[in-house]
Amino acid sequence: MTAMSTVAADFNKSGYGVVIQTPSLHPGLFSVLMLCSSGTDIKERMRKFSRTTHVFALARDQGSGTMVDSPNCISYQLKDVDRDNLSKGIEKEESSMSFTDLLTPVCSAHQMGSCRMGTNPKESVVNQMGETWEVEGLYLADSSVFPTALGVNPMVTIQAIAYCTAQHVLEVLKRKR
Repeated sequence: MTAMSTVAADFNKSGYGVVIQTPSLHPGLFSVLMLCSSGTDIKERMRKFSRTTHVFALARDQGSGTMVDSPNCISYQLKDVDRDNLSKGIEKEESSMSFTDLLTPVCSAHQMGSCRMGTNPKESVVNQMGETWEVEGLYLADSSVFPTALGVNPMVTIQAIAYCTAQHVLEVLKRKR
């Protein structure tokens, strides 16, 4: 990231606001994120890539998704509060555009909390050591065990969870010798 603004990060005092960031997108990632209507359209967008500003609003969402028909199809509906938060962030970038008239897609990144960690098997998938409630000896050590979305890049937190989980696994294996 080259720059980040927290001007809309806590506008409603909930901790679920929006941060505005300028990512360093390379041409390949840029081409994947752009919605294009034709080969000519993508050619023109890529030709202008060096003069394109990359800015996005990142919301710590409160919504959740569900599997639909198969593991390859996910349905996700933004909660009204998430849509409002994203709109606040977009207003800070470009006040004349509405949330529904964007030229780029609404994307998800840093998915967290799909296999939540907790102390109750009815409300979580893994215990506080990262071991699943249903399968003894099966551990998860990634962002899926977060109890909620962080609202920031989770790299360091993932590293810490992976380290702590690995240390626990080592202790368990030493006891079994």
